[in-house]
Amino acid sequence: MKKLSNFNLVRRAVSAIVVITLMPLCLYTMLSCGSTDLSPDSSGKYFIKAKLNGELVEYDVNANFQNDPSRTLSATAFKSSSSNFPSLGFTIESSEPISKKSYQETDPSINLIFVYSLAGSESFNSQMGEEQDFKIEVTEINKEFVKGKFGGTIRKASGNNINSSIEIKDGEFYLSKEQ
Repeated sequence: MKKLSNFNLVRRAVSAIVVITLMPLCLYTMLSCGSTDLSPDSSGKYFIKAKLNGELVEYDVNANFQNDPSRTLSATAFKSSSSNFPSLGFTIESSEPISKKSYQETDPSINLIFVYSLAGSESFNSQMGEEQDFKIEVTEINKEFVKGKFGGTIRKASGNNINSSIEIKDGEFYLSKEQ
């Protein structure tokens, strides 16, 4: 197991705290400002979906992304239009423009976090625990949409059972650019 320096541990802890604090605000902003007039793909919708501990979860309400400036990609999708919870979302902050490639949370030149929010302050996210194995692959990106795959381990960040984890497999996203 790779040991992280104190600086990297502090950086990851601060990043996790900032994301957990800002994610509800970002979710609210994206939900309230996002367009619902999306041009769907051939399947008829935009989405974020994955197997969470083997159970398929797919969220397709206001499934969109922001990519401004080009070095940050933030994405969110909700289960229901009447609530911000549950939701799936992620943010990639890179030292280079976001492009078609694989991003790993162990790369020191990026800040990557994936969040599964259940209700209020109850959430699971990457950057918690020792796994540090989360990966997001952008397979296609342009001014109208972004597609990709993801997977890894997320840990409970708040609430009861703080040490519980969820294994994410077969994650996919197809998201519209937020209008």
